[in-house]
Amino acid sequence: MQGEGGVVSIIRCRKGHFYDGEIYGECPHCRNHTELPPEGQGECGNRGGKIIVGTFHADQKKQFVAGWLVCTEGPEKGRAFPLYKGRNHIGRSYKMEVCISEDTEVGRDTHCTVIYDERWNQFHILEGRRTVTYRNGRRLAGQEELTDGDILQLGNSRLEFLAYCKEDRRWK
Repeated sequence: MQGEGGVVSIIRCRKGHFYDGEIYGECPHCRNHTELPPEGQGECGNRGGKIIVGTFHADQKKQFVAGWLVCTEGPEKGRAFPLYKGRNHIGRSYKMEVCISEDTEVGRDTHCTVIYDERWNQFHILEGRRTVTYRNGRRLAGQEELTDGDILQLGNSRLEFLAYCKEDRRWK
């Protein structure tokens, strides 16, 4: 049940069902049902005795959170997305490190990218191809440094950037 690189892609649909994205192109539960089963009457997601409950990265090294993007407006309002060292691709696809799946105006694959450079303890944002991203109300042009409290606007979503790693605080 492992995909490329030992990764199993577990997807949660809009109704809350979990399914293997490597096997199904869409939620196999919603395809056959219009409503969730009443509570206590059957297990949603039970396929051949296996219930898919999360994402597993077999070869993933321990990663430390460097910062977050917190959605303050839009379909994902209230969600926080962790950022790690290196590139954090943002888009609607479940293959993105930051998946904003509910906002149909966000590009599917790499609307933009937040990069955390561990060596210099800095964050940058890089625009995607054929997408529009705003930083603090100004259209992003190329790559720019991100600072704590910056506001990103992509699609119908507004995200506030919060840095954990900043100034003298960093993981060793």
